[in-house]
Amino acid sequence: MNRLVIFFVTIFLLTGSTAFSIREKTVVSVLDTDDSYELRARFPESKVKELKKAIDSAFQPDVLFGNSIREYDALLLLKDGTLFSLKLSNDRLVIKLNKKKNSEASLERMKRVFSAAKMAIK
Repeated sequence: MNRLVIFFVTIFLLTGSTAFSIREKTVVSVLDTDDSYELRARFPESKVKELKKAIDSAFQPDVLFGNSIREYDALLLLKDGTLFSLKLSNDRLVIKLNKKKNSEASLERMKRVFSAAKMAIK
């Protein structure tokens, strides 16, 4: 019986430490296809404030987050006609731009946004 308890406690501790290390890891990927341009990122929760500030700065004069929004899941249309989806939670970010529904200028703007986001979370 004691061996069984020790076994389960060990498994519990190992899975707990693995889950913690995954949450603290930063992973960023950019997918650029003929139809879309997409950023997916996982990052430590401590980077959310810095990330929101960097994205707001890159989108100026538009402001997406300000100080109050913690999580975000929306399809956004900016003043310049840029249409994209953005999902932000405590530790994940996904931004998708449809190239066929946006101009070349919108794509270039989004590339700057992606670069700012990557710098903020690394």
